[in-house]
Amino acid sequence: MRRLWAAPLVTALALWWTVSSTAASTACPPLDYLAGIAQAQAALDTTPPDTGATATVVERLSRTYPAVRPTLSDVLAQLQATPPGAARARARLDTIARTLALPRGSTCNADQRPARSALDGVYRSSVFANLDQKPPGPNPIGQFLSWLSSLLRGLTGALGPAGSIALGAALLAGALALAAWRLRGVLGSRPARIVTAEETGGADPEREW
Repeated sequence: MRRLWAAPLVTALALWWTVSSTAASTACPPLDYLAGIAQAQAALDTTPPDTGATATVVERLSRTYPAVRPTLSDVLAQLQATPPGAARARARLDTIARTLALPRGSTCNADQRPARSALDGVYRSSVFANLDQKPPGPNPIGQFLSWLSSLLRGLTGALGPAGSIALGAALLAGALALAAWRLRGVLGSRPARIVTAEETGGADPEREW
C-alpha cells in the first residue's frame, strides 16, 4: 500500500522536474503525458486487453520523459510479463491518472493577459473597493457587555428560576443601596457659606456716594 501511494508522488515530482528542466518535444508536456496515460488506459479497456498497444504507448512516454521512467517501468513490466498482468497495469495507470488529474479545459502557453485584465477590472470596481482593508478591532465596551451577558446567562441556567429571581432581587437591592448612599452623600454635605461684604472688610458702594 505504501508503494502504491509513493509511486504517484514520485511521478508528480518527476513530471514537474521534466517540465521545468527538460525541453520536451511537445508544446505542453503535462497534457501530452496525461493524454498518453489515457491512451494506455483505453487500450486496456478493449476485450481482450491490448497489452501490446499499451506497452507501445508506455515506452513512448518513457522515452519522451526520462524522469518518469522509474514509475512507468513497473507498468511496462506487468504488460511484458507472461501472462501479461493487465489488471495490475491498469490499476497503476488509474492511480497515476487520478493523482495527476487536471481541471477540465486546462491548457498550456495560453495568453493570460485578457483574463488578468478582466480580473483587475473586477477588483477595481466599487463593490471590492475596501476588500484589502482590515476590519476594525473589537470594541472593549462591547466585549465587556458580551462577557457580562454570557456570565448572567450561565448563572441563570445554573441557579434555575428561583435562584434567578433571588439573584435579580439581590442585584436590584445592591443598585438601590448604592444609589441611596450616593444621594445621601450629596444631600448631607455642608452647604456653601455666603460671605458678606462686612466679613470681607469691603465698603458698600452706595454709602460712599
